[in-house]
Amino acid sequence: MPTSQLDMYTPSTKFWLSDGTVIFRVENSLYKVHRHFFEVHSEHFKKLLSTYWFSPMSHLFLPEIKKTEFEMLLSIFYPTDLTKPDITTVEGWTSILALSYKYAMPQLESLSIQNLHALTTPVQKIALAKKFDFGKKHHHSWLIPAYVDLCSRDAPLSLEEAEQLDMPTVIMVWNVRHAVGVVMARGRRGVVVQDELVLRLVKENWGLGQEEEDHHEDMNGNGNGHEFDAMWPDFQFAG
Repeated sequence: MPTSQLDMYTPSTKFWLSDGTVIFRVENSLYKVHRHFFEVHSEHFKKLLSTYWFSPMSHLFLPEIKKTEFEMLLSIFYPTDLTKPDITTVEGWTSILALSYKYAMPQLESLSIQNLHALTTPVQKIALAKKFDFGKKHHHSWLIPAYVDLCSRDAPLSLEEAEQLDMPTVIMVWNVRHAVGVVMARGRRGVVVQDELVLRLVKENWGLGQEEEDHHEDMNGNGNGHEFDAMWPDFQFAG
């Protein structure tokens, strides 16, 4: 018979700290760490730990989380190198982003999005924003540049890219690219004109920042909108 329930599981070699104040179990592994980080950065853990009393003979079991995910979370609190994160992949930061929502950790959400911004392609940015529903919150720094890139680059969406997006998004990207091509073919030329047109169509068709733009134009009494409207008086987007 085991002397305690801890004897049934394996302590982590990396995250078993001599001065730890809480013992978590994830799958069959044990982690003795500091409760401070969890209480300060997570409302979920703050409530969970409010009735917890540390004992070297017991632990808190965390269901519905994998060992690899929890160890990535701990690597943020206990980095190998203070100058750079241990997590370096899109998959890794996506897992952390998911945990930030699961455990109500807003600072972790911001950290994940910040790191994913530098690692992801435009298609990945759009797919992640839709999956985790943070597009409206970060549309200026995240969604608008991603849509503009897909709608203005020379190459169309590849099959692999299209499979990462939903059908309405794929169709809308095609619509914007087609509209820009029609306008440019009617005699409008220049990179500046094309860039401004793509930006306006992206904001209009995905409803991103258009109210702010309209307010700005009303305040200044001008804007490129009417000029662009005159470019295709008979052009309409499909469905």
